[in-house]
Amino acid sequence: MTAPLVIAMSQGKEIALLPQMSNRHGLITGATGTGKTVTLQKMAESFASIGVPVFMADVKGDLSGIGAAGASSEKLLKRLEGIGIKEFKPRSNTTVFWDVYGKSGHPVRATVSDMGPLLLARLLNLNDTQSGVLQIVFKIADDNKLLLIDLKDLRAMNQYVGDNAKQFKTVLGQLGNRVQHALRAFTPRDQQAVKTAASTMRQNPAFDAMQAITELGVGEALISFLDEKGRPSIVERSFVIVPFSRMGAMTNDERLTAIKASTIYGHYEKTLDRESAYEKLRGGEQEAAQENKPAVKVEESAASAKDEGGLLGGIGGGLGKIIFGSTGPRGDQREGMVQAAAKSMARTIGTS
Repeated sequence: MTAPLVIAMSQGKEIALLPQMSNRHGLITGATGTGKTVTLQKMAESFASIGVPVFMADVKGDLSGIGAAGASSEKLLKRLEGIGIKEFKPRSNTTVFWDVYGKSGHPVRATVSDMGPLLLARLLNLNDTQSGVLQIVFKIADDNKLLLIDLKDLRAMNQYVGDNAKQFKTVLGQLGNRVQHALRAFTPRDQQAVKTAASTMRQNPAFDAMQAITELGVGEALISFLDEKGRPSIVERSFVIVPFSRMGAMTNDERLTAIKASTIYGHYEKTLDRESAYEKLRGGEQEAAQENKPAVKVEESAASAKDEGGLLGGIGGGLGKIIFGSTGPRGDQREGMVQAAAKSMARTIGTS
């Protein structure tokens, strides 16, 4: 059996994630700047160390540093020593970059389910609350074996969850591996969110989880992993161990080098324009011209949008604005179809 993956330390005690329990649903939450990205990076490189491939949606590039070795410093070593870690061995991890636009990685084409809630949340510029709701929507879809292929599926799923919000309030408590970073509670709604997060963890009599959530520092978290029998362990106030890879983005040159070194470089970069409505209509137009029959006129502009090879690279400007929104003449952001649906669903759950 593979050894447990040590992710954090709590007063000299190792907080470890069991590989055999890692296929359960998990959640890493917290306010902006509390250490969620570093926690995810530590987990990812830990899985990589035992040969388990990890796919991460990283829109801003913050996680790209996992492909480069970390750098030791006096401040870093002092922090590690303070939580009980005596050695630091920088290392890089084999990394393959994919890009939905086909610009900063290998082009990718995928369904909405394949994209996942994190990537969609970043694309739609959702806030922390809305992003959390979107993650729950995907979990409910997974639990009910409802495949989200395209945008109409996502809209229907949003509506379904919004209409049945009350019955889905227990979803959070059913999650297995939990990492809860700090939350800020300035409003009554924020305070209710903190109370909900604390109440879904297996309580530790040594501290008040609700109070602790608002006191956690950067890199500190309340952690509850599943034990060998699949039961949530008692929550521990812990410090996440610093990743051995670089914390921060790769440079453009480093990313390009990694892309070209990939074994699949050049394969997905080839664009295949399959026969679809445009080609069929054009073919019908030509046949009608030969037979002197009226035909549906297909404008050349229908194919003028440049296909950049990625999942979103071929979306024309007009369609992209309808789906993902647009920027007005004064810089104001106009909501797109999916963004409006997600926000509506978030408001429904928030007021239930």
